[in-house]
Amino acid sequence: MLAQQDTKQIMDVISNRTKLFLQTEIHLTVDQTQFYQSYVTALKLRHLTSLMSLGGNIGIYLAYSFEKKLIHYIFKLYTQGIDIEPEEQDQYIAETAGDIINIIVGNATQDLSPAGPIITLSPPIIITEAKQIIRARKAQFFTVEMITGEGVFNIFFIAPKELFDENLNYVSNEKL
Repeated sequence: MLAQQDTKQIMDVISNRTKLFLQTEIHLTVDQTQFYQSYVTALKLRHLTSLMSLGGNIGIYLAYSFEKKLIHYIFKLYTQGIDIEPEEQDQYIAETAGDIINIIVGNATQDLSPAGPIITLSPPIIITEAKQIIRARKAQFFTVEMITGEGVFNIFFIAPKELFDENLNYVSNEKL
């Protein structure tokens, strides 16, 4: 189980890095940020979700879940000036979501463990279905919701990662 202070620090670091990335790389301002640290009983994945595992002393899944309008906006900025065939567009939108989480979390690892143990990162996995995940007794869910002028997305912090597979399905009832 993550301690409350650890959760707050991880959420602060990731949300601050996310805002910085959006402002400097996408030129998009986060108008409102809402933190949910307790009583999160379910996660509702949006149109497209990019998932990454953080290992080492953290041991969580981190997911960025985008509203369709927002990820399409970011995709258009990312691919400005590049000719992309319509049949390849979905693949590049998914790669955009993977790039975003990779860059932000990669840059945040130094802030999360400045002199401590190394934090390992998995390659991003893309979930292309909207779904809801109900919190089991031993699971912990924390959420940051960010609202921009182009749409909404959530950052989900899911622990412990051993309870889930890479599609955020529970792996076994005996661990719950």
